[in-house]
Amino acid sequence: MGKPDPVDGEHSGGRSVMYHPRAPLRRTPHDRKIAGVCGGLAEHFALDPTLVRVGYALATVFTAFAGCLVYVILWLVIPERDD
Repeated sequence: MGKPDPVDGEHSGGRSVMYHPRAPLRRTPHDRKIAGVCGGLAEHFALDPTLVRVGYALATVFTAFAGCLVYVILWLVIPERDD
């Protein structure tokens, strides 16, 4: 067994530890180009959507377009956010 994780405001090793919960992974309806997958990933990880799209496009090209299949799978698996 181990020690429990510190909660907000608790000290861990002489430093204060704060955890910020992430937004749930959802496809975004307002920041989408095709299905909102990259926009949803950007919101979840607090990144710029343009950087996520460029990175995803480069990864798709350098993996012999396997990213297209991954995108379709993510499109089917990640639910759309209800606004």
